[in-house]
Amino acid sequence: MPRPRPAEVIETRAESVDVTSLWLRDPAAGTRGALLPGQHVRVHLGGAEAVPLWRSYTVSGLRDGLLRLSVKAQGRVSTRLSALAPGETVVISGPYGEFTLPEEVDRPLVFISAGIGITPMAAMLEAAEDRAVHVLHTARSGSRLALWSEIRAQAP
Repeated sequence: MPRPRPAEVIETRAESVDVTSLWLRDPAAGTRGALLPGQHVRVHLGGAEAVPLWRSYTVSGLRDGLLRLSVKAQGRVSTRLSALAPGETVVISGPYGEFTLPEEVDRPLVFISAGIGITPMAAMLEAAEDRAVHVLHTARSGSRLALWSEIRAQAP
């Protein structure tokens, strides 16, 4: 099991009316078992709760020792997480999950998602490089299209 480790919030950004992205410095980035696009980490914010508040979040981006979590503000942990500022820290563990970008596929990829389900697709699309990818995504409204400008920028 991956060991919990502190991760510092480096940058935050509002992605939509209810989603905030946090770029975290991951001390384990680049080491054995490093994250793959599509995987998730577990996050613990700490605090005085008798029961630890661990929640899982899919990584929505990876770059140079940083990972991005895009969080929809609903529930205790997600709301607290989305309100963090640069310089604050959380505890993360992982990576977890087998939902990752397929290796060397010789046919187009099709990503289908809705709402906050776009998060693994954003990371996978970035890693897909020159592969043909079709993205089908829906949201309740245009104001809730998290990460969409980034996805559109990567479209041919």
